[in-house]
Amino acid sequence: MTPRIERSIATAHVQFHEFAEATRNSHLASPSSRISRPPRLNPATLVTNTLPLTAFKDDIFISYLYSKLFDSNALGDRCGLPADWVLELANNPQKSRYKSWDALAAIVFGQAHQCKDVILTSKELYQQALSELRCVLSNASDRCTDSTVASMTALCKYDRLLSATGGYWVLHVDGLKALLESRGPWQQKSYASKTIFLEHRIMLVTEAIITSRSTFLRCPLWKTVPWEDDPASKSPIDYLVDIGADITEYIAQAKIFNSKCNQGAENTNLKFQVASSLEELNTWWHHWEAEQTEPASELTSHQDTNESIFHTLLEYDTLWTAFTVCYYDAIRILLLQLWYILRPFPGPKIILDEPNRTALLGITSNSKRLAREILRSLKYCYRKSQRFIYTSSFLFIQDVAYGCFYQGSKEAAWAGRHSWAELGSFDNIEEANILRKLLPLGNLKVRN
Repeated sequence: MTPRIERSIATAHVQFHEFAEATRNSHLASPSSRISRPPRLNPATLVTNTLPLTAFKDDIFISYLYSKLFDSNALGDRCGLPADWVLELANNPQKSRYKSWDALAAIVFGQAHQCKDVILTSKELYQQALSELRCVLSNASDRCTDSTVASMTALCKYDRLLSATGGYWVLHVDGLKALLESRGPWQQKSYASKTIFLEHRIMLVTEAIITSRSTFLRCPLWKTVPWEDDPASKSPIDYLVDIGADITEYIAQAKIFNSKCNQGAENTNLKFQVASSLEELNTWWHHWEAEQTEPASELTSHQDTNESIFHTLLEYDTLWTAFTVCYYDAIRILLLQLWYILRPFPGPKIILDEPNRTALLGITSNSKRLAREILRSLKYCYRKSQRFIYTSSFLFIQDVAYGCFYQGSKEAAWAGRHSWAELGSFDNIEEANILRKLLPLGNLKVRN
């Protein structure tokens, strides 16, 4: 085992148990309080025998999984996997823990360090996890529990990291969709459920767009019930995902209409629906922008001239602002793609462009400029939280932006190389290895 891997293991192990303790203590306070981040550790100050190399490898992998996926640095409980799940992983010994978590932990460690033996181990654990999940799903009392939903989520993450182009994760998202629909929107009202709901909704919207199918998330109950006890807890990004759920219905309808002849009336009706969503998105932008002081600014790019394709990059007041802007851009791109496909059909006049004197585009009809705004934001997002690349949110906005460019374009090449991450240094080798499995595919776009 190399010194780099030993340092990585030691750091992950200590962070995992410190954060699990912080999570445990936080449950003594208000359930809605934000979990504080434990002190950042410097690997150079760790005692070399912090984690004996004789420790069980499964526990080593779980500790490393926490260090990559559960960092609460900036997005907290609003993006990615919830911090509360760390407590469950820490409390459950390997024998009683769902195998899906051990499989996910092994694949993250194996891909990050390019350990073929560990990747092979992860595949064995994955097969065990599938058998285990089949048994759980056959039992009515266990089928819809929080632990089962978490296990299915872990398998979705596993499949996305196993192969850069594999589509098996879509099958697990389909299973996750069935579980969530069976549980109903009322099960999403608790604090614990809402900490993962955004991640799940984005996963389901992504799957629906790729497969050109609608999603139950577009139903009014799924847009209201989870937040009805605390309306203020519904964030601006949640409203954007509501529009994303509507987009899945529009794409599904467009596919049906395109397979038939003489569907002018249906396409006209569809165009009015898309126009309504564009107006809703314009209203969202006006409200959101009015609440901001100076959300973003432009900074000169200091990247090597051979790598940089942008003269300036975007800096934000918070990571959450950057994520919100990127998601807004992605939703606007998808609606514009639908609008232009439906251009031959009659429809209402709507506002597609408004001047904006800030660093952000706001209301515009230029999809490529919106995609470039996303790419210009990724360096900031990655610098503020490397955990961001493991979220479904990152995969969604990255792929929507990538799909706006021809594969041979300089923007597509820049995005495909993850040049925004500047992974040339030795310190970033683990993230570089992971990002090779998180390539943009261009699947998230509306096709005529």
